[in-house]
Amino acid sequence: MMTLTNKRVVGTQMALIFVNSVTGCLSRAQANIFLGGQSENLASGIGEKCQSDTKIWMDSLKILAEVSMKCLVEKKCSKKEQKVLEENFYALEQLDAFGKLPSTGIFEIPLIFDGNYQECQRISGTKYETNYCYLVLVPGKNSSCSSSGSSGLSPSATYFRSATCMSESCNSEDLPILFNRLKLLPFTACAAFCSKFPVEKNSGFWGFSIFLAVMISILLIASVVDFVLEKKKIKSSGCLLKILMCFSVWRNSEVILSVKEQKVGFIKSMDSIRFLSMLWVVTGHTFTFLIPPDTLIPGIQTCQSYWWKNLLYINNMGGSETACYAPSWYLALDTQLYLIAPIILIGLWFSSLIGSSLAGIGSVASVITVYVLYSIYDLPADFFGNGNTNLLYDMIYHKPWIRCPPYFMGLLVGYFLAEFGSQKVKIPWILAIFGWILAFGLGIACMFCTYDYDKGAKWSIFARATYYNFSRIAWSIFVSWVIIANHMGWGGPINNFMSHPIWQPLGRLSYCAYIVHFFTLFWFLNISDHSMHFYSTFQVFIYYAVPACLLSYIFAFF
Repeated sequence: MMTLTNKRVVGTQMALIFVNSVTGCLSRAQANIFLGGQSENLASGIGEKCQSDTKIWMDSLKILAEVSMKCLVEKKCSKKEQKVLEENFYALEQLDAFGKLPSTGIFEIPLIFDGNYQECQRISGTKYETNYCYLVLVPGKNSSCSSSGSSGLSPSATYFRSATCMSESCNSEDLPILFNRLKLLPFTACAAFCSKFPVEKNSGFWGFSIFLAVMISILLIASVVDFVLEKKKIKSSGCLLKILMCFSVWRNSEVILSVKEQKVGFIKSMDSIRFLSMLWVVTGHTFTFLIPPDTLIPGIQTCQSYWWKNLLYINNMGGSETACYAPSWYLALDTQLYLIAPIILIGLWFSSLIGSSLAGIGSVASVITVYVLYSIYDLPADFFGNGNTNLLYDMIYHKPWIRCPPYFMGLLVGYFLAEFGSQKVKIPWILAIFGWILAFGLGIACMFCTYDYDKGAKWSIFARATYYNFSRIAWSIFVSWVIIANHMGWGGPINNFMSHPIWQPLGRLSYCAYIVHFFTLFWFLNISDHSMHFYSTFQVFIYYAVPACLLSYIFAFF
């Protein structure tokens, strides 16, 4: 039976070719850095501890190669040589934890080269603490890294990610420098993101921790008091006690999870629309985790500097490099549109013509603005086709003067239902079917009319601006028809499905689910040792999007 030492000798020998190729590819100056020399020119920009730990690792690899070769040639190892192998075997395990080029066909190479996270963690502390990181690579040596957004990387460019297992002393700034100086592969390292991200325990950290502790204490106290009062059948009285009961998990759970007949005039299909919209959002954001190399750490860093913009609900103003928690732009946008809504509502109060005219004028102004911005900045129709993708977020995507037409249409739909919803106007069934066909046709067109564009077809600036303008208006018409038709009784089986009481708890939790879904996605998609890979749209939807959406609702409940 092969002993542990023999197994390690054989395992070491299997990696000798790779180790020797690595050390052989090093130039003399590079070898000075990593194999013991002192080249201050090339060592500049890298921490001293990182240089020292990297040298220890490379020296251990060399020792392993030399001693294991000697052991195999002589067909035996002395106790001293066995001890040397034992002491330095960590270096080979560290190397084995690196991401590896897959043995697939040329046309099947993935964008992510996974390593072994568990193996990297297992050897941590042997010589130094290790950190499992991903290098963000672009094809070609000495390639330029497109800079845009909070992560410093263009969201439209193609990046590769390769896992590394290096000393924890090598931070995210050191790793790209190390890789680019070695130049072992035809890539340029642009950034690095590590699993161990130090959290500074400053006054903000402790202040928020105390706030959470106080809130949890209030929830527990309120829940216990509520339970005791209900068990003893004592009615809560007094202002302070009623305020305390507002924090009772017991009482709030009953309200959130209740399924009951709604009052007259309630738009029953809205609960299902909220849930389906949430599923749509989570699905879209799930796909974004396949594209950018990092989605959370830059947000954490910008939150430290620009938290006040979120507090004032203006975080959708300015560039994406100041974005604190990506999905929060919608909260700012919704608040801003809410503040200007009274202009339309007051007009509707005086006259439906005045209110509709104001909404129409605002929508036309928005459409003209989009055409002007597209002509100036050469913007794309979406994030996958031709045009200046880097400016799409900053100039168009989450600005209130661009997003206002659907909001204005929603105000008009609400006014229509308030005026005529209780009358339940009857229309011929053939007209209702035609309305549903037309509405679904608009919705499908919005989703699929960019198929050739996303495949590489070039669209003119006018075509891109036209799509961006009227796809949102067409989608708003589709949603408006669904709401009106279901509420007026023109929906048939669709209304029976969308107005079912089972949607009520999900509808109540949708806002909180939206708030937490990005954190949920980040956690859920990173609990595995390996990164998620795209095999098919159906696979991503079933295995990632649906579970992440359900988990978001569970976390939203708590």
